[in-house]
Amino acid sequence: MSSHTSVSGKSNMLDSVPTEPPVTPLRSYSSVDSA
Repeated sequence: MSSHTSVSGKSNMLDSVPTEPPVTPLRSYSSVDSA
């Protein structure tokens, strides 16, 4: 289940990276890594 969440988060981040600044996706990445 953990793997599935990681994939979903990565896909969403890729879409958010171009729309939002590099600081926002970087912070989100930390949360995903912790989880």
